[in-house]
Amino acid sequence: MMITHRPLLPPMKMTMRRYKGGSQDPLEDVEVYVAYGRYPQAVDFLRNEINKSPERADLKVRLLELLKEMGDDAAFQQQAHLCRHRCRCGCGHCPFGRCDSDAGSGSG
Repeated sequence: MMITHRPLLPPMKMTMRRYKGGSQDPLEDVEVYVAYGRYPQAVDFLRNEINKSPERADLKVRLLELLKEMGDDAAFQQQAHLCRHRCRCGCGHCPFGRCDSDAGSGSG
């Protein structure tokens, strides 16, 4: 008797259709890309989602994690700098929920 194994993940074409629907949380979609080893696409997807929802610190943190996992130190440093810069500008988009410039002033 021949035993066939079902794939743990659906075929890539099926999962890619789901992204266009946008019905799930973006972090779930990112994990599908990561599961298939498609880190550059996961990073691009996250950057687009961050542009749509700049208040979501969880997306920014995951982007930093992915860049670190990929070993892209230059992109990691650039993204971290952007997060710090935006935070100091008072826009409220610090990925960690508070401004570095407030840390020493006692107001954070």
